[in-house]
Amino acid sequence: MCFNTSIIFYSQGGNMKEKQMFGLLTVVMVLAVFAALTPAAAADTIAADRTIDPTSLQAGDTFRVTVDVTVTGTVYGPVLNEDVPAGWTVTEVNNAGASYSAAETKWIWLDEVTAGTKTVIYDVTVPTGTTPGGYPVTGTVLATVGGETIGPYGVTGNNLVTVTDGGVGDTDTIAADRTIDPTSLQAGETFRVTVDVTITGTVFGPVLNEDVPAGWTVTPVDNAGATYQADGTKWLWSGGQTGTKTVIYDVTVPTGTANGDYPVTGTVLATVGGSGIGPYSVTGDDGVTVADNTQDTSHDGATGSAPSGSGSDETPKPGPLPDVTMPESEEDASPTPSLTPATTQTTAPPATTIKKPGAEPKEGFIPGFEAAFVIAGLLVVAYLVRRRR
Repeated sequence: MCFNTSIIFYSQGGNMKEKQMFGLLTVVMVLAVFAALTPAAAADTIAADRTIDPTSLQAGDTFRVTVDVTVTGTVYGPVLNEDVPAGWTVTEVNNAGASYSAAETKWIWLDEVTAGTKTVIYDVTVPTGTTPGGYPVTGTVLATVGGETIGPYGVTGNNLVTVTDGGVGDTDTIAADRTIDPTSLQAGETFRVTVDVTITGTVFGPVLNEDVPAGWTVTPVDNAGATYQADGTKWLWSGGQTGTKTVIYDVTVPTGTANGDYPVTGTVLATVGGSGIGPYSVTGDDGVTVADNTQDTSHDGATGSAPSGSGSDETPKPGPLPDVTMPESEEDASPTPSLTPATTQTTAPPATTIKKPGAEPKEGFIPGFEAAFVIAGLLVVAYLVRRRR
């Protein structure tokens, strides 16, 4: 159409100058149409967004910062600069492949970075004694594209934390209760301890300390996310903690432990607003009883056996001779003599002697001698009585 128009224009007697101008306008219009139909190339850009959790806390507490650095297209040597209040402690958690500069709180990627997201995470601890108020946490990102720097661009999202008065509120507390099963057992056996650590609100760095008798073996069963320290029988949680933590461990009583009652005690403590709360005693079961079920069946003399050292292998000695009263003269003599036999004659007869198997008579001892002696004495008495008559 443009060509036909120019021909018509020319045929109508237009001069050469007007014809050249019309041709130029035609070329511009064609180029504009092509530009409109050609898709625009994607831009090479960088941006970042920040999340802070929590945004309100007390002096001495810690908050976490997460920064998502998003690259569109391709950039070179991107840099994230974060600005936190002076004196606050920054602890790296995830550098997302960047090199971290602690002196400037800066993350640097040294190579080409293509489209995608880099997530940087770090913790910040508010110093104890920090004045209550709002404190900014800001930052920027920049990069190089085509030999030129783009940015810095401000990091969007959360950019402020509020430090409260640091008082210990009634809603932030910690307590614990203990259950022991069984509470009575024998030496060498094992009992189980369950401690429920209950947190109301939010506390930081809670600690459970348990105290069992020295020498008894403690075996952790469930640490409930805490770090267990065998030296001190202690469980430690890091950072802010909420809810209930159930710690379970077994205890073995050493063989040979004396019977009796043994305490199992403990405490819990934590930090709130930069100040320590506790230690608070763990309630519930607080001890075990060691009781040996075996009975002592030895009873000296009760079973009829001879006690040790009784000399049962010795031969009984003869008893004393009868007490015989002799008359001084025939006139004074009574019809019957006074005869008083010794009572030991009937209580320890030779037949009751207990001898060990294979025992031999002692050297120089004649068995039955004492019986013969007694009989001889009786014969003498009988003779004297007969003579008197």
